[in-house]
Amino acid sequence: MIQSICLRRPTLSRILIENLGPIKSFEQDVDENLMILIGEQASGKSTIAKTIFFCKSISDEFKHYVMNQDNIIASGHQTPFTGFIKVLRTKFVEYFGTTKHMEPFTIRYEFDNKEYVTIKLKLGYANIVFSNKLREACECFIKKLSEYYATMSLPNDFLSGIDFASWSSQKESMNKMINHEISYIFGQDYTSIFVRPEEACSRLIRNFFMPLLQINTM
Repeated sequence: MIQSICLRRPTLSRILIENLGPIKSFEQDVDENLMILIGEQASGKSTIAKTIFFCKSISDEFKHYVMNQDNIIASGHQTPFTGFIKVLRTKFVEYFGTTKHMEPFTIRYEFDNKEYVTIKLKLGYANIVFSNKLREACECFIKKLSEYYATMSLPNDFLSGIDFASWSSQKESMNKMINHEISYIFGQDYTSIFVRPEEACSRLIRNFFMPLLQINTM
């Protein structure tokens, strides 16, 4: 059994995990300054941590995706949003391995604004579904960005220094707009970082214990 200890913040997101690896059932508010998972070895602590990170980083993945102008230009029958879902599915496999031999599982992540993403196994693949409002907001933003990119495209002829400075200023303003809009869409304004257990231990020793040893030996 895994227990969690949290320092809570005023707004919370929430995660539900069922039948993923060693995790049979886990549900917890996760948007805290600190969350400590306590459990026996191989009880699923790393699985929970990776799942939380994957879900929290969806907004970051969306930001990176839409900042690439080529992703916004739909090609063939694939819409830009469908392309983004494929990126998430690939990222999921990178974290959890191939899904073709997995047992049916369910992940549901609810953002601070109560919109959510669900991930379930379907025909051997991770089926990632956004809530209707969240998907509509993402698709609307993609459409808005496509119009911005149309005005931001560099001309084929040589740009003068003044023209390039103006273009750079517009691009910087657009990047700020992207960050602001995505924070609003997903209800979170931070970037998630996943630190593996072995790295966390080395950082703890380097940043906490080593300075104490230096003080004691002075």
